[in-house]
Amino acid sequence: MRRIPAVLLLGLAACSGITVTHDYDPEVDFSGLKTYAWYAPPAAAAGVDTLTTRRISRAVDAELPLRGYRKVEGGSPDFLVHALAAIHQRIEAVPTSASMGYGWRGGYMAYSTGTEIRAYDEGTLILDVISPATKVLLWRGTARAAVDDSRSPEEREARIREAVALILDSFPPRK
Repeated sequence: MRRIPAVLLLGLAACSGITVTHDYDPEVDFSGLKTYAWYAPPAAAAGVDTLTTRRISRAVDAELPLRGYRKVEGGSPDFLVHALAAIHQRIEAVPTSASMGYGWRGGYMAYSTGTEIRAYDEGTLILDVISPATKVLLWRGTARAAVDDSRSPEEREARIREAVALILDSFPPRK
């Protein structure tokens, strides 16, 4: 059996998919929501540029109509959307283990234990659905994933669209 280096496993773990969570007010009837507007342009924290915030806006504005919602400019929307993006440094620790094998002039056995530590950037995208009348949070979806700075602009756009689609998969919430 071939051994897979711990460094490779660590790299695969960091490239894993997008983690999504949701929360909402179970007392709210989401069935009447048909139109939306932006509460404010997507806000960005340190490390998130305006290119990314515009990609988020485009992704939300593309995804919500696919789900039957119509954007309204002015007037009174049924709900407001607010987005927040941030990048934080994460630290990952992976335990390492032993190895054994045979040398050219005799056998050897080695045993080692330890932990490999690696720092990487993790992006977080939060989409909020807010009541226009009361400004109360009704629903929140969050996506987290490792950030890969080597992606092309097209790949970054696709990754953000994927994250937005995954977040909105559970909006409106099913009771």
